[in-house]
Amino acid sequence: MKKIRSVMLLGFITLTALSPIQYINADTSLSKANSVSSKNLASNDVAQLTSIKVHDIEIYTGDSWKPKDNFDNAMVNGSLLDYDSFIGSSGTVDTNLLDREGTPGIYSVTYKLNGVESVAKVTVLENQLSIIGRNVEGYVGDAVPEDSEFKAVGLDYDGASLPVVIDKSRINMNKAGNYVVFLTIHSVVRPGFTFAHMVSVNVKEKQTAVKSHDSTIYVGDTWKAQDNFDSAVDKAGHAVDFSKVDVDDSKVNTSKAGIYAVTYSYDGAISTSKVTILDRQTSVKSHDSTIYVGDTWKAQDNFDSAVDKAGHAVDFSKVDVDDSKVNTSKAGIYAVTYSYDGAISTSKVTVKDSQLIIPNIDLPLNNKKSSISKAPHRFSEVKSVQLNKSSLPETGEESGVVLTIYGLFIVVAIGAAILYKKKV
Repeated sequence: MKKIRSVMLLGFITLTALSPIQYINADTSLSKANSVSSKNLASNDVAQLTSIKVHDIEIYTGDSWKPKDNFDNAMVNGSLLDYDSFIGSSGTVDTNLLDREGTPGIYSVTYKLNGVESVAKVTVLENQLSIIGRNVEGYVGDAVPEDSEFKAVGLDYDGASLPVVIDKSRINMNKAGNYVVFLTIHSVVRPGFTFAHMVSVNVKEKQTAVKSHDSTIYVGDTWKAQDNFDSAVDKAGHAVDFSKVDVDDSKVNTSKAGIYAVTYSYDGAISTSKVTILDRQTSVKSHDSTIYVGDTWKAQDNFDSAVDKAGHAVDFSKVDVDDSKVNTSKAGIYAVTYSYDGAISTSKVTVKDSQLIIPNIDLPLNNKKSSISKAPHRFSEVKSVQLNKSSLPETGEESGVVLTIYGLFIVVAIGAAILYKKKV
């Protein structure tokens, strides 16, 4: 009977030694309340608790961390425990890192089991993983943007520069639209990890345009290509200065009548205008005249007409006149010049000395008719003429002067008649 009891006691002890430590359910945020005191273990169990093995790690802000990440294994009574068995064997984890993975720093993590502790460090580094790039705009017909236009920069977790792979396969530069471009980097710190960023290429319709107009000028006129130019805009619709527009006016000849083409072009847009050059019709007409010393004269007396290059009548007020040499107080022949827009006409003004003209008048003397012309020797300086139509003043002569002379003639004639009568 004693032998049976001894066998049963030995079997119980053996069963107890080989049985695993009691599991205590615990959360990964384990508290010290989950610790198991070494007093609960038999002395031989404590002696056989070998160790808790952990390691330090580095993570980056934004990473997900679990206490299991630093745990290697635990040895209890020669049995190797993984993290789940460690927790199941009343192991605990004490740390101030939880919920602070986004804050750079160094944090301690303490693992405990049966009175044995092991501490690991978790270093949280600033995560610099990023891709910087910009959107690009283009226009239908443009070349596909160069990689450099995206200004792409890639950084690894530790801030080290990484090459950026730019995928432009979706771009169609022949059609307006918004096209996606992927920028990708491959981490060196964490091999196999790929990070991508998306930018775009906006392809717009071109607004490039050049406008010009036709014109008509006359032979000899001053002309320049800018006279027919209206405007130009670039592909974005911004105004373009004339100095940036290509012009072909090589065929224009302002010294010869004709129709000439002028071409304006900018960034593929073209406008062609015509310059029509006509012969000039400009002319000035005037005539010569004769007046007498003391007559009133003005330049408009000798002016006939003037027309501009288009053949339109020009008012005398717009005609340039040079009559500076005319002297109506002195007999002579004087030139008067009329000019307008290159056309010139010169006329002569003949100024003659004044002469007394006595009409042939019959006077009754002693019932006889007598003519003043019978005594030419008494008035040798007087010219005898018949008072007829031909002796009237001609165009340009002053009728007032002639009337005055006639008055003198009558007085002289009456005086002569009286003298003649007395002698008879």
